[in-house]
Amino acid sequence: MQFFKSITIALFLALQLTAFAQNGNLRGKVFDDETGEALIGVTIRSITASGGGFTDLQGAFNAVLASGKHTITVEYIGYETKTITGVIVKEDDVTLLDDVRLETKAQTAVKGGVTVSATRVKNTESALVTLQKKSVNVMDGISAQSFKKSGDGDAAAAIKRVTGVSIEGGKYVYVRGLGDRYTKTVLNGMELPGLNPDRNTIQMDIFPTNLIDNLVVLKTFTPNLSGDFTGGTVDIQTKDFQSKRVLGFSAGIGFNPAMNLNDNYVTHVGSNAHLLGFGGNGRSLPFEVHQIPISLSVTNPEQAELFSRSFDPNMSALNATSFLNTSFSFNNG
Repeated sequence: MQFFKSITIALFLALQLTAFAQNGNLRGKVFDDETGEALIGVTIRSITASGGGFTDLQGAFNAVLASGKHTITVEYIGYETKTITGVIVKEDDVTLLDDVRLETKAQTAVKGGVTVSATRVKNTESALVTLQKKSVNVMDGISAQSFKKSGDGDAAAAIKRVTGVSIEGGKYVYVRGLGDRYTKTVLNGMELPGLNPDRNTIQMDIFPTNLIDNLVVLKTFTPNLSGDFTGGTVDIQTKDFQSKRVLGFSAGIGFNPAMNLNDNYVTHVGSNAHLLGFGGNGRSLPFEVHQIPISLSVTNPEQAELFSRSFDPNMSALNATSFLNTSFSFNNG
């Protein structure tokens, strides 16, 4: 009995020594690839055999693995898993890995490059104030944020709220009380020809406020500005191209006690299309345009009388009650 017991113990010890002799050690250190700091608690294991280990406070590890060729994985929370193939672990020997560096998942996400784009906000009051602070010119202006508050429908109505600016004839800009010849109007910094050859500035009422970011008034000279002004330059800064389809409609109404709902309002007989700015054909000549000789009333009195009677007999003005001031705007882009 004692003999069999001794044989069993000997076989068990032999198996243990054989198993121990077939293992090897894999040692190394794990660092953060960006900061170079040692990582604590990183898991090192083989996906082809059992065994493994963890890093200590210095980021070092000593993994016990079976001898042979292994594929090693290095895993840590918040970091990309690193796989190392072809690692040879020799029996009863130590295999060293060079310093293992792990990249964070954020690093991997931006590894191919990141393009950051930003658009400067120009259509708010705070943006305009910042622009004034940094400008080398004496300048003032009004932003699209103010347009919405005041309800102005065109640039002429909006810019008269700027200090030192007045509007003549409902469309032409005067800066600091100086006449039209001393003011220059540009669009996004580019000079524009005026619709009136006798005017230096352009008609401001042709620009709807829903297309404008800012109206900036420059009151002093700098070398980058046009030299043909002395009173001021008005820069109409339009919005960028829309990134998506837009559709808008707005309506406005106003009341002036001296003008609206007044029964002394002078008007004329016309079509209903005049309310919308149409109906101009009603004022065209009732006959084809051609040269009429002065002696037509003598040579052909019947034809002369026919021409005269073809005109609208309503030529005098009428008194009527005026309606409220109204405005409509529609845009699609």
